[in-house]
Amino acid sequence: MELAWVAGRSLRASSGAGPLEDGMANRDVLAIGTSAGGVDALLFIAKGLPRNLPAAILITIHLPSHVRSTLDELLARAGPMPARFAESGEAIRKGHIYIAPPDRHLLLDGDRLTTPVLPSIRCCARQRCAAARARWAWC
Repeated sequence: MELAWVAGRSLRASSGAGPLEDGMANRDVLAIGTSAGGVDALLFIAKGLPRNLPAAILITIHLPSHVRSTLDELLARAGPMPARFAESGEAIRKGHIYIAPPDRHLLLDGDRLTTPVLPSIRCCARQRCAAARARWAWC
């Protein structure tokens, strides 16, 4: 599983010289990428999240497009945060979980989500981190 957040640290990012700032303009995100076998880990994470997490959570998971997924419903029931499949062009909001649609990835374009077809989760997670200027670690 790949995480784009270092546990226990603020997700706020700075372009360098100035102080850290609050607000979605800094794109505070927790980006997670996993294979289809990572559902239990996602449920565990969702269960432990605080309702007022000051970040949006972006999840990219291998899901087949020929079967309807209920992952959004499972994650919403597992923890206090609302979860939904992302729509391209949708604005991100703190305290929400966004899941890449089946056979898609999830990227940020400014403060909006895009759901392109990309070759790998690792590539996608790195792009999310770079776009968000977030601290990240591979786990």
